[in-house]
Amino acid sequence: MIARDLLREITPLRSDCGRLCGRACCEVDDPSAGMLLFPGEERLYDNVRMVALEGFPRAKTPLLQCSGSCDRNDRPLSCRVAPLTPAFRRGAVIVEMDRRCGAVCPLMDYGMQALRADFIQAVREAAAILARDPDCLTFIRGLTAHMDHIGFALAQALLPAVVAPERPSALERAELEPDRPHSVAAEEQRDVQQR
Repeated sequence: MIARDLLREITPLRSDCGRLCGRACCEVDDPSAGMLLFPGEERLYDNVRMVALEGFPRAKTPLLQCSGSCDRNDRPLSCRVAPLTPAFRRGAVIVEMDRRCGAVCPLMDYGMQALRADFIQAVREAAAILARDPDCLTFIRGLTAHMDHIGFALAQALLPAVVAPERPSALERAELEPDRPHSVAAEEQRDVQQR
């Protein structure tokens, strides 16, 4: 695969990014974790299992179970592009931060500006090559839907705490602010307006 070859040597940072996170993406303890394989890659590996994932059009998608170490030349494409991923947005294939990396990759906190420009360009070129293959394009669309599903699930879990954080009632606040009883009515009014 030409897309894989573009990312054989180039990495997100000039130094070993595995030193930042203790090789977290290689040493995951979760037995269900692994790297999603792009169409055709499953033929290159032995320890592949098929998994059902939300958003993918196929019933099952190949997942490589990582042993924690590998020959860098044998890394799947998902490893080579991380923490980026191709995505299908507004009718085109683009490259974006892979939200599935959020739990393990410290580079996620900094976004694409933390990554080498030549790495980002190589991932963009690989994504453009993949987009020309109908099976890979279908995979990228499914991957995008899967990531959006993950983002929606995270937002649903976090949104109530962000939109309506747990606050003391107006009476409880009045007890905390005995020197300003006149402010309680104004705060109650604000509470009513925010609901």
